[in-house]
Amino acid sequence: MNTPSIAEDIARGTWIQEEIARLTEELKLINARIQAVAESSQHEPLKEQDREGKKWVARGAGRSLPVIFESDLLIASFKPNSDTHSKLVTIAGEKLGLFFKPVNKFERVQSDGREFRRDARNAFAPDEYAAFIKACLDIKKGGIPKSRIVVAWKEAEPTASAT
Repeated sequence: MNTPSIAEDIARGTWIQEEIARLTEELKLINARIQAVAESSQHEPLKEQDREGKKWVARGAGRSLPVIFESDLLIASFKPNSDTHSKLVTIAGEKLGLFFKPVNKFERVQSDGREFRRDARNAFAPDEYAAFIKACLDIKKGGIPKSRIVVAWKEAEPTASAT
């Protein structure tokens, strides 16, 4: 058995790293084109009942590719005594600790927005829930909630025509 030398491993590893960088950049461009089409296409609800957002399914090359428009992003932390802190204490009172833990700032307890919203739905009456979630939205400059679009490559599935 002929084992590659360190020099050969380094050369091959360097080539792989460069190829990964090139392909990563190419995938970013592909994702941007797909997202542009998805934004102006007809969307459908997500499968999960407790997950907020919508999706568009791209079809081509014998595959279906979901493009997921996630719900508005929630803040993960905030500074003590900030406007956000004041709003949340007014709305949530002693329940604030169910969602944020004080460190040098408040950090969200739940690992993701889906779990956060589920726990909030269970903790608050509908009007309080709506006010609490609104106060928790991560807002961009200009007052628009931040959101994320995910081209879900890992969820791509073969289509009937690919078989």
